[in-house]
Amino acid sequence: KVKDRTAMVGTSVKGASHWVAAQTSKSAKQAMLQARSSLSIGEKLMLFLTEKITALSHNGLTHVAMFLGIVGYTAIGATLFNFIEGSHETIEKIQIEEKRDRFIKAIFVESRLHDRMENWTIMAKEKLKPFELQLIQSFSQGVSSDTRIWTFWNAMFFCSTITTTIGYGHITPVTKAGRALCIVYAIIGIPLMLILMADFGKLFTRILKHIFRIIGRIKRSARCIRIKKSQALVGCRDAFRCICSKIFPCKCAQKEEKENVEEGKKEGALETFINDDNFNLPISLALLILIIYILLGCVVVSITENWTFFEAFYFIFISISTIGFGDLVPQNSYFMMVITVYLVFGLALTAMCINIIQEKLSNTFKDATAKMKQSFSNIMAKAEQEEEDDKASDQSSQDSELAEVHKQSSKRDRKCDSPLSL
Repeated sequence: KVKDRTAMVGTSVKGASHWVAAQTSKSAKQAMLQARSSLSIGEKLMLFLTEKITALSHNGLTHVAMFLGIVGYTAIGATLFNFIEGSHETIEKIQIEEKRDRFIKAIFVESRLHDRMENWTIMAKEKLKPFELQLIQSFSQGVSSDTRIWTFWNAMFFCSTITTTIGYGHITPVTKAGRALCIVYAIIGIPLMLILMADFGKLFTRILKHIFRIIGRIKRSARCIRIKKSQALVGCRDAFRCICSKIFPCKCAQKEEKENVEEGKKEGALETFINDDNFNLPISLALLILIIYILLGCVVVSITENWTFFEAFYFIFISISTIGFGDLVPQNSYFMMVITVYLVFGLALTAMCINIIQEKLSNTFKDATAKMKQSFSNIMAKAEQEEEDDKASDQSSQDSELAEVHKQSSKRDRKCDSPLSL
């Protein structure tokens, strides 16, 4: 009967707790609906988008969506730049060929009319000037008669240098439409790329922390296994201690105290290791990962571009630091996209290192602030204690002086009242 009553009480308690939780959720939902009804249309839209993005972020789809969005934005920009600047490059090449053909025909016709060499040389120089000016103009705009500059893949690489703010300068727009498009494209693309790099930097940080947590769990499980194995020896050790304490009570007591202290230290270390879930990654590890990533890229770039290892390291460092001198640029158009993806992830790793350093500095500042507050409170408490002690000593000295005065006055009164004084 007692068991039945306890079971009934337990079920009633559970039912009451479920009812309270349901009522609380209903009230929370009603409050949320009332709060949403007071919002404007734009605020409701932003709240809806934020909730959807948060729900997708738990599934990891936002990272893929953001990366694909940047790729699509780069492809759209490459198509527009290839259309605008590629058409201008085609016109420039046609003009170069036309000027060259005119020069050749003029030389061929005028060479029959001039018998003397001096007259022919003067005529050739005059006919060569338009062709020279056209070559200089085309060369200043980056147009070459051998290779085509504005291809789709080169335009993709150019757009990636805009959004990542590297800006090598080996390809630049020369038309007004292309330059205006570059300004608008940079205004939209640079914030998107910064958001992507910050997001991937935080993602890499979470991945490394998750790996560290897995390693910590493996260590803790190994320690638990060792503890279970050692429990069989605890009984024998306690029996031996009991016999030893009867024979050598002093030595066994000292030894037991030392062992308890050591076990307490181990348990404390294990407890701190278990509770330290919100740990910060070491800065040295993040920098080591970034250095290894750069070195692997140096090996690949030096092989594909026929550069020395130092030249490849120089190019990658200048690119990841977003300096982008442009003195060394990959020439393989298809390999440029591989380099672009490599640099984007390199910039994300750099953002990860910056996040870790920022967290370390923030925690150091918080610890320093807490220590300063603690030391300041200790100093103030000590000062207040000293002030109270001084007041107490002053009061005691005043009391002693008053007591002395009272004693002297009482002695005088006694002398005055005695018959000898009369």
